[in-house]
Amino acid sequence: MTVRTFTWREADGTETALSDANGYSVLADVKGLDAPPVTNTIEDYISLDGAALTGRRRNVRSVLLPLHVKHPTRVQSRIEELTAMLLATGELAVSDGTNSRALRDVVYEAGLEGDLARGSAMPTWRKVVLSLLALDPWWYGDAVAVSLPVAAETAFDAALAFDSVLPFDGGASVATTVVGHAEAFPVITVVGPATVVTVGNGEQTWQTAVALMASDTLIVDTRPGHRGPRRNGGNVDWSLLTAASRLWTLTPGLRSVIVGVVGSTGATSVGLTYEPRWSTP
Repeated sequence: MTVRTFTWREADGTETALSDANGYSVLADVKGLDAPPVTNTIEDYISLDGAALTGRRRNVRSVLLPLHVKHPTRVQSRIEELTAMLLATGELAVSDGTNSRALRDVVYEAGLEGDLARGSAMPTWRKVVLSLLALDPWWYGDAVAVSLPVAAETAFDAALAFDSVLPFDGGASVATTVVGHAEAFPVITVVGPATVVTVGNGEQTWQTAVALMASDTLIVDTRPGHRGPRRNGGNVDWSLLTAASRLWTLTPGLRSVIVGVVGSTGATSVGLTYEPRWSTP
């Protein structure tokens, strides 16, 4: 039987293991950890039998977490600590010794109202069933880093075959295997100097509209809630990219990342990270 450990992460980064050492034991009958619920959009055919699936989305995920809460002298003190810990949105991390993944944007729903029935409560222990709601239904794994080359400008040579995937001024294509069950939202960091930087996934690309000095760091973030380009830790500034630029994602499987850099030096670097998303822990 797989032994899982559970940890609650508060918004400020504080972690509390739901373990005996901290006065918590996760009991059997945990529910809601595996595949997230799905809503299918189905449209009837006008003149044919049956229907077509026109859309599918994952809904918020409900998790039931039974706990045995204990305290050496007064369990109510531990209940107060647990209630305070769950006041704000946090993360529920689960590890089975092989994988360590976390649900994000988790909020408390119910379970700590107080059940003092016989068999559920004593002065030094209490049985509770926490009802939690993950507003983001995906499990997030550890970040994956992909090193991207700084491909120098290439002079035009009419004798070379044209490759529409690579930037006109030269570049390189890097193959990487994207893990997870859902598309990944890459975060790309460029350290200057560079005159023009182009990065794409073979179908869509973005390109810088301003030159980067040696002291500049450009971060192009595609994650929902963080989406946009930022220079030197500033606010999102779309003028840093050309009007034709498109932010792209990476679907699971073997994928190519296209990189082209003009005006680079030995100090220039380009890196990509993403957090894989999984259906299950």
